[in-house]
Amino acid sequence: MRTVTLSGQDFIVNPLKGKDIKTLKAQGFDLAGGGYSISEGMDAVFAVAGFDIAVTDELPFPDILSLHKAIIGETFGVAEEEKN
Repeated sequence: MRTVTLSGQDFIVNPLKGKDIKTLKAQGFDLAGGGYSISEGMDAVFAVAGFDIAVTDELPFPDILSLHKAIIGETFGVAEEEKN
């Protein structure tokens, strides 16, 4: 879990659960494989993550992308840099 501040608003981002991934896949959004419409896919991800679409729709698009990226990062992990 992490808090992301976008346009002066705090969003608590949690990883999606297995049932959320299955729900999205049943709707045609395969997060692991990609291949879905950005706008439709992000709305579906926001909905299962518990965000109000009316709130996210009012964010500037770069912030919408950042929120989506944060959810995906929390769900699948963010690759850490290798150390030599």
